[in-house]
Amino acid sequence: MMNTHADTQQTSTRTILKDIFHLFELGRGEVVLTLIANIWLMTLIHHRNEPTISSALIIDLVLTTFIALGLAGLGIALNDALDARHDRTFAPKRPIPAGRVNVRIAIVAAILSMIDAVAATIWLGKLQTVVTLLAVGGILFYNLTGRFMPAVGVVSLGLITGLVMLIPEPRPEYAWPIVLAMTHVMFCSTARHWLGGKRPRITPKDGFGICAGWLFWSMVVVGVLKPHENPIAQASEGHVTRLMLGPVLAIVIFSLITSVLFTRVEKLNVSGRRQLGIRYSRIAGLWLIVYDVAWLIGLDMWWQAGLMSGLLIFALLLILIGRIARTILGNPPSFGLSNQL
Repeated sequence: MMNTHADTQQTSTRTILKDIFHLFELGRGEVVLTLIANIWLMTLIHHRNEPTISSALIIDLVLTTFIALGLAGLGIALNDALDARHDRTFAPKRPIPAGRVNVRIAIVAAILSMIDAVAATIWLGKLQTVVTLLAVGGILFYNLTGRFMPAVGVVSLGLITGLVMLIPEPRPEYAWPIVLAMTHVMFCSTARHWLGGKRPRITPKDGFGICAGWLFWSMVVVGVLKPHENPIAQASEGHVTRLMLGPVLAIVIFSLITSVLFTRVEKLNVSGRRQLGIRYSRIAGLWLIVYDVAWLIGLDMWWQAGLMSGLLIFALLLILIGRIARTILGNPPSFGLSNQL
């Protein structure tokens, strides 16, 4: 009798553990951490003149974390819920088609995530709330319409990235990180679409639309926010090389990684290209955090760069956790960035 009770308790514990992992799988931890890193970057820059870790900074980091969690949860859960029927045929191992997460749970998670993001933003201010609502609108537009049109979808993802980074301070004193993040997301989304062989295919007309959208919105950011005229840029005129060295070096390294991965495309079949696309998305997503670390180092914000590096290490640990879960549970969560980038 005692053994039966112990076995039942062990089975129950194992079931709960699986449910937790499966819900975390739906959330794609790496996507969430990337979004947190981007919004933390602008929060840290906004508080850069504070000599110590102030209570205002801690409160803002907590609030922006909830905002990032909410926006990421909205986008990911909604994407998976809308793709449930498609994934049953083309991606049966994903959490919803595999039966590990219910569609209704995903929809409820999306709604609660949206409420969480908006509620947390209200504490930051009216303008921040407006920007958050615009980001929510962008996420809904992308999932319901934009992603079915390659050029519109790619540009939408870049704009959503920029809007999220504007939430901590809609009038940032240093906007170049936003321009770089938007550019990175648009480029990598295009590459991921091509590598994965997604339909509809990207045509030359789509390529022109993506380039035009990137140029237009980059000019809007530069023209409205004027990052070249802000106090940080003016204070760093004599140290432009040091300020830009890290981000430029990160761009060069990522370009080399991209070129190496793309040289393998011709040797792969359709399935191999899709797997390469997933791997590329994972690297591309994590690289946004690398950019964040580089910007902070360039601005001589060393402890903040250490904090961001810790976030990057934690994201890498998630990959290791996924492999451990493969051994323990047999059907582990896939913590990749898959279709989110």
